[in-house]
Amino acid sequence: MGLTNERTEGRNYRVTRRARKFLLYLLLVLVVVLYSIPMIWLMSTSLKEEGRVFSKTIEWLPRPPTLENYRNAFAKYPLARWLLNSAIVAVVTVSLTILISVPAGYALARAKLKGSSIMFGLCLLSLMVPVEAYLVPLYIIFSELRLVNKYVGLVLPQLSNGFAVFLIRQFVQQIPKELEEAAIIDGASRWQVLTRIVAPNLTSALATVIIFRFMASWNSFAWPLIAASSDAVKTQPVGLAIHVFGVVGGSMASPRYGLSMAAAFVATLPTIIVFLAMQRYFVEGIATSGFK
Repeated sequence: MGLTNERTEGRNYRVTRRARKFLLYLLLVLVVVLYSIPMIWLMSTSLKEEGRVFSKTIEWLPRPPTLENYRNAFAKYPLARWLLNSAIVAVVTVSLTILISVPAGYALARAKLKGSSIMFGLCLLSLMVPVEAYLVPLYIIFSELRLVNKYVGLVLPQLSNGFAVFLIRQFVQQIPKELEEAAIIDGASRWQVLTRIVAPNLTSALATVIIFRFMASWNSFAWPLIAASSDAVKTQPVGLAIHVFGVVGGSMASPRYGLSMAAAFVATLPTIIVFLAMQRYFVEGIATSGFK
């Protein structure tokens, strides 16, 4: 009798576990579909002829598909130049942010200095102040320094990032101090400990910083809007908003939705590529955070 009850309970447990797994997968599929529909519709619209964009019948697969919108986007606007400018600003911003944040995060995690907690609190405080709050004084300062309409002027305001310092500090605290102490006993300097012991163990944190900082820099709009009026350094969010989408400047021209969707999709691709390239390390960081 007892054996029969154990078998029944085991069978019920397996059925319940399978039901829960099915519900989780179903929820996951629903979330993926909901998040994918806008991107799929954007791609579909970009491949449609302008006269078929407002067709009464929904066409997920345009018949026939056309690349005319993409050709027009690059032919009528300096889209390639805007993308190049955004790439330069984003890559330089991410690189310098890492070079600054890694030593800063390591120092805040390991150095026993007076006022280190206050400095860390100021880093966290910077996360609460939006860039719009200090755009005017920032523009005045950069205008006086003659850094407007230059790559340097677009990069410098993005380098002070409290999130990157905070994240790296938290990951450094998870690294056992014994590894560093052993390296110091063997004659390694603090800089060698940082570059050879600590930095290789920050892969997940660095991947997270790269993803978030690249996306923030690539999609940055408010500061480049007032600091990059020249087409030579204008980034893609500003160029698309003013010239393609017509949301800035009060353009009265009738919008061309197929061309706009084509330009938007091209501008979105780099962020997707960066995330897919760093996805494995990003997920590892989420899965292992909090464990020493």
